[in-house]
Amino acid sequence: SGLTGGRDVWRVTLPTSNRVDLGLDVNAGQGRINLGGAQLGQLDLTVNAADAHVDLANASLDQLAASLNAGSTSLSLPSASDFSGTIHVNAGAFKLCAPGDLGLRVTSTATLGSASFPGFSHDGSTWESPNYVTASHHAELTVTVNLGSVNLNPVGGCL
Repeated sequence: SGLTGGRDVWRVTLPTSNRVDLGLDVNAGQGRINLGGAQLGQLDLTVNAADAHVDLANASLDQLAASLNAGSTSLSLPSASDFSGTIHVNAGAFKLCAPGDLGLRVTSTATLGSASFPGFSHDGSTWESPNYVTASHHAELTVTVNLGSVNLNPVGGCL
């Protein structure tokens, strides 16, 4: 009848033969989410005053919507699917790891914050990976930062 204040560990297995839409909320805690092998249509990720690490490296994905509010998030993107999405950062630090074989185009805006995409070419607010034209798979992301940061492929990685 009362909360113990202890740690909860959930192990959930998603089907790998059918595409599913998934919503994940991490609030005032920590989340370690490995979605390797998952077939995802839409992934909605919201992190509020929390720390979350999400691994999509071996997943397939159609659409991403990520929102970070006062916390930290690291996200490893998949390499074997074409997808698009948005990332909103409000008073937080977001680490984004992209595999070298993924063609990535990012349109970003920052207010009292920063977005760093080392090694990418840019035209105004649009950044593009060196292999964007020749890559087998492509991702198009829109990144908005308010009083926070987004760093692509940071030293030490994402997980």
